[in-house]
Amino acid sequence: MARRLKIILDTKKFINEGDYLYFNFKSHAFKAKVGTGGLIYSCLWTQPNNKEQKIFPGRTFESLTDWCETCIQEKLQEYHTRYSAWRRVRHLKTNLPMESIYKKFMEKKLMQNVVKLSHNEYQQLLNIKQENILKAKEHVEDLQDKLKEWTEWFNKHHPNEELPVIINESTPETKVEETDKVQPIVLDSPSGTYVVLQRMQQSNSKATLTKIKNMGVKGFRKYVNTFMEQNKAWTPPSNETNEPDWYQKGVDEALKDPAKVARFIHGFFNN
Repeated sequence: MARRLKIILDTKKFINEGDYLYFNFKSHAFKAKVGTGGLIYSCLWTQPNNKEQKIFPGRTFESLTDWCETCIQEKLQEYHTRYSAWRRVRHLKTNLPMESIYKKFMEKKLMQNVVKLSHNEYQQLLNIKQENILKAKEHVEDLQDKLKEWTEWFNKHHPNEELPVIINESTPETKVEETDKVQPIVLDSPSGTYVVLQRMQQSNSKATLTKIKNMGVKGFRKYVNTFMEQNKAWTPPSNETNEPDWYQKGVDEALKDPAKVARFIHGFFNN
């Protein structure tokens, strides 16, 4: 995946030329530099209980997979191993797997153009965000376990003393202002299109719906873009006479099931 590595390198935000990558295999450590164009060079090999030595002088590798397989096969004579290079190879400076770095790169790239994402790109971004949330949740749980262990240790060894710190196990509730309860939405996104069309079906006449269907998806988005030139995001008013339950329900449905959004929009303009 030299092209993938090159694209990440060109951003100069996640990896820099000259940075080391490394991986371990059966107590053997392999290390190499990343060069111009995402090429891998200057390889090093550390055998168990031995000093680091240079290998493959003058050779470069166009992909992580090619580099890993060459190291494993030519130096360790292992020929029947399926090695997932992007998951196993790490960036030495940050100690992050290359797969994690690539996901960080894709997240930043997709967020820069979130309004124009295709359904597949939207789903990819959603998966990355959900994975980040789960990682953060797991980290919090680990911290809570360690805090519990320390508390038990302290109470056991200092039974007559109070804890030197105050431990707040519950998360304080944040008071949300009335105007912040409704989530703004970008109209020209798949979710925004879904919410708008759902509302039109509920409140507009058949003649209006027919006119919108005749526009087609592209025509409808062009129509929405005219509005978006003045209003990048829109939040419906929240008061007793115009309670936006329909809006919040639509947003919740759209975020919960992107596939449903795609099916609804396709069905609306093709039936």
